Amino acid sequence: MKKCNSRNKGMIMKWNRMLGSLVLGAALWACSDANSDGKEVVGGASGDLGVTAVKDWKVAGVSQKGPFVTGSTVTVQELDGITLKQTGKSFKGSIKSDKGDFAINGINLVSQYAMLEANGYYWSEICGCKSMGTVTLRAITDLSDRNNVNINLFTHLEFDRVMHLVTEEGKTVAEAKAQAESEILAAFGIDVQLANPEDLNIFESGDGNAALLAVSVLMQGNADAAELSERMGDISTTLASEGSWDNPKTKVAMADWASEADVYGMFPDLLDNLRGWGNDEVPDFIKYVRNFWYDVYGLGACTEAREGEVAADSNKQSVFYYKNSDLRFVCESGKWKKAETLESDVDDFGAGTEGEMRAGLIHSQNKYVYDNGKWREATSLELEVGAGCTAAMPAKIESGYICKEGDWEIAKNSDYDVIDAECVEGKTIVGAKTSMEYVCSGGKFVLAVPMQTWFGANGSDSIYHTFSEDPSAWYVVDDGEVDKGNTTVDWHTAIDKSNAGWLKSVIDTCKGICGDVTFGDGFVSPYLDVGFSLVQDISWDAVGGGYNVSSFGGVCIAYSSTVSMSVLMIVPRDVAPDYAFAQYELPLSDTVRVERIPWSSFAEPSWATSVDSYEKSVQKTTALRVEISGDAGTTGSFNIKAFGPYDGDCDKYADFE
Repeated sequence: MKKCNSRNKGMIMKWNRMLGSLVLGAALWACSDANSDGKEVVGGASGDLGVTAVKDWKVAGVSQKGPFVTGSTVTVQELDGITLKQTGKSFKGSIKSDKGDFAINGINLVSQYAMLEANGYYWSEICGCKSMGTVTLRAITDLSDRNNVNINLFTHLEFDRVMHLVTEEGKTVAEAKAQAESEILAAFGIDVQLANPEDLNIFESGDGNAALLAVSVLMQGNADAAELSERMGDISTTLASEGSWDNPKTKVAMADWASEADVYGMFPDLLDNLRGWGNDEVPDFIKYVRNFWYDVYGLGACTEAREGEVAADSNKQSVFYYKNSDLRFVCESGKWKKAETLESDVDDFGAGTEGEMRAGLIHSQNKYVYDNGKWREATSLELEVGAGCTAAMPAKIESGYICKEGDWEIAKNSDYDVIDAECVEGKTIVGAKTSMEYVCSGGKFVLAVPMQTWFGANGSDSIYHTFSEDPSAWYVVDDGEVDKGNTTVDWHTAIDKSNAGWLKSVIDTCKGICGDVTFGDGFVSPYLDVGFSLVQDISWDAVGGGYNVSSFGGVCIAYSSTVSMSVLMIVPRDVAPDYAFAQYELPLSDTVRVERIPWSSFAEPSWATSVDSYEKSVQKTTALRVEISGDAGTTGSFNIKAFGPYDGDCDKYADFE
């Protein structure tokens, strides 16, 4: 008598469903035979291989979602060799350690097919902690050629599908398992060749083990044990009847969790959890997790050709769907990463014009500037001015600022003077705003004279000279700030000394620097100094420094004063160790008076203990000051209208008024 081939076996299954046990018995008789050792072999779910009893067998393995914890139960249940129905015969065991391992001895079955079932708490890969609830995992296996059976998500997800393919479509168990395994992988977008699921272990290397761990991580995500069981049931049931699974709601929930875990750096924590259970070997599961959420979001693979590309989540059911979220992804080194705000905002801008400013596409409150072929975030000054400024742009003035060498800065009078002038070497121009004279030298306009005459009525609180491209700001020092005196000044306008530019309001009010001074009685020689520095960050205590101001020839000043005023040449300590600065005392004058004072008229004060010629001071001047002084308790007024070099046009102060 011939053994049943797989086609005959399929017919038997069909007859069994239609006519019941009578036909089944006849069919079994028709397909029975004896194998070489005399054991009876029946076709059934094995096809031509037949059904073989298992005697005194041992089954060992690991049960893993994450690993089942110590004490979880494992049951081996006998399956009928033809129908795969449970016979009621079972053998029980338990998990021996928190690694999920088990072993059950003395197993005797009438067929080689068995269902293994593990139930209990498990270690979660996500939190590294024990689950709050229990789960049940199943496996269908052929024990005729194996003693090791691992129970895991793949064995569980294939179980119902295998039963369907065998009992409804006439396939052998081996054929059904092979088909079910490929269908499970397809459901998660994994393209690998699987070993038998009963051989897989999430703590061993290999693509199959990595795929198992990836699916385990994805299905767990942020679900609890009950939600995980629900997901497993949905996938198992759908796969069983349809051979595929594509639940959009569940898939997108897994993808949303996986994308957040990936872009916000959770995967290293997962690896630490897995290794923390005493397993150094963790397969490369992350690539499959990434491929899953890339596919669900419609991103596709991040290839070398797409390096730097910014893309969005196109899945409408996702919480990160691009129309509802500002999250964008950028392809970098083979991975989709969270795009920075700039990358997502300017992705579709294309090229712009140098210095162009645009609002972000995603974050419209953000502004970006096209600079040297690429977009960058606008600086705070660019936002204040409302325009971009780059190094490649020609100088321009906007809203009181000038764009110069890639930065906005407050525009000076000299900027307004030369902004539209063409610089030709040696060419001289008259400033458009101040009427000062400039000469083009070395590709830029500089003052044609060593120091420009300052006019208070012109409104500037700074004075221009050749020792600095930037003008020197006027400042005020009184005996209270330095020597604990208490001299006070009425500046004729409200001021706020916490504001660095407070002196500008005085100049605007007085058309100069003016005030009514009351000399305090807390210092031997009360004083008030008004001046400007030629050297940045050089104090009197510093040795060396200073400039040769002989080109000034001296100074001119337009002023009025009812108190003593002197012009001082401030020099370093090595020139005037006892503060004996070379100076010139101005005559008192109720009306504006113009004085021109050559350097040769400057001399040390009469009280100086060290004598030094004015020539040495001329070589190392760090600042020029007008000192206003008087006896304690006296009062007076002053107004400095103009200040400049010896041959400056201080007498023209009235022209500006």
